[in-house]
Amino acid sequence: MTDDQLEAFFADPAVHHLRAVARETDALAIAYPKELQISNFLAWLLSPGEGHGLGDLPLRALLRAAWHSAELSARNGMLAVSPSRLGLMSLGAALCIREFGVETGRCDLAIVDPVSKLIVILENKYGANQGTNQLSGYRDAVTKRMRDSVEWTQLYVFMDSDTTSTPDGEGWIKLDYQWVVDLIDEQLAFRHVSSESLQVLSTYRPYLEDVSERPFVALEDADEKVLHIAEHHGAVLQEMERYRRWTWQETVNEMTSSAPLPLLVEYQQRYRLWDFVIDASAWIAFTIPISAQILDIDFDAKVKSLYICRKAWLAHWQLTEEKNHWPGWVKVYRLHTDNNLFGVECVIYMSMLAEHAKPEVFERAKAVRNRQKLRAVAGNVDRIVLRAKRGLSRSAALAEMLEMRQLVDEVFGTSAQ
Repeated sequence: MTDDQLEAFFADPAVHHLRAVARETDALAIAYPKELQISNFLAWLLSPGEGHGLGDLPLRALLRAAWHSAELSARNGMLAVSPSRLGLMSLGAALCIREFGVETGRCDLAIVDPVSKLIVILENKYGANQGTNQLSGYRDAVTKRMRDSVEWTQLYVFMDSDTTSTPDGEGWIKLDYQWVVDLIDEQLAFRHVSSESLQVLSTYRPYLEDVSERPFVALEDADEKVLHIAEHHGAVLQEMERYRRWTWQETVNEMTSSAPLPLLVEYQQRYRLWDFVIDASAWIAFTIPISAQILDIDFDAKVKSLYICRKAWLAHWQLTEEKNHWPGWVKVYRLHTDNNLFGVECVIYMSMLAEHAKPEVFERAKAVRNRQKLRAVAGNVDRIVLRAKRGLSRSAALAEMLEMRQLVDEVFGTSAQ
């Protein structure tokens, strides 16, 4: 890094903008939630008798999500809680037990309903690693305990923010937090519960959607500036990356043994901001070639993923205060198991479209999935995955993004550039 590069960095208006907006005042962001806090929130939400005022509605939403995500062969053991039978059931007697003890450890959450004879074991990871044989051990222990209760329905749900993770044991249904986000959005739209409950729901919502990607600072509207800094100040970010690896003792030693280092002070005062920018800067290998081929493109850069959306895809966007994300996008993300490999997926959201556009878009989406021999989607599904690929090299992921862009063009009826 040269002196000229350092001065150019500190003189850049984009740097000053990020410094101005990167002032965190959200209490939950300051005490960034981990697995424990999210498990406590889920226990509160799934308890019909809690003060949220939603009754058994969240538990019903969980069971519907589990049904839709379960393999067809697994649904035979779930017939007692199928979507059609849920309408005839009352789950108001359900008990939610945190840290449910079994012989092999403690499950995050057990939901027991003695009336409907239902037990749901929920293991919430929120990005944390699974223990060796943890899930299979839990399931074996609960199955053994319930061996004389053959009339009971047993469900095993594994929740994680990492979309690439898979349960390490058989019989577990993998869910992300999208069903919780959808439930919260419905309540924020219809406001059938108290303002206090709405406040709790709206506070947790950002940490359930893109939960592993949310920056520590308020940069949701600053993606262009982040990518600008990544493209124009690579040498400065490399120097910050060196500071990032230092211990606090090394930092103090450097500060006390030499003249003041303005970049070191800048990094340490705002390390959460610059760590995010350093991580997001890896995406310029995608943004530059994509921008060269697609002129009307918007980017949303996260730490672990990059979203792209054409402005043409927003023609039928039904933007609301409660729902303000894009109606469709292509996403590239680093694999949890190997940062040198990537996954790519393209998704559309029916709820984000104007009513007059929904029927035609839905039929096109079905046709795209049918052509790839993917499982048929139900008519009431909001989030439709058009295609998903994993285990790709950087160049293969870039090529896949450009191909998936054409699928979204087809579904939205937009012309290619």
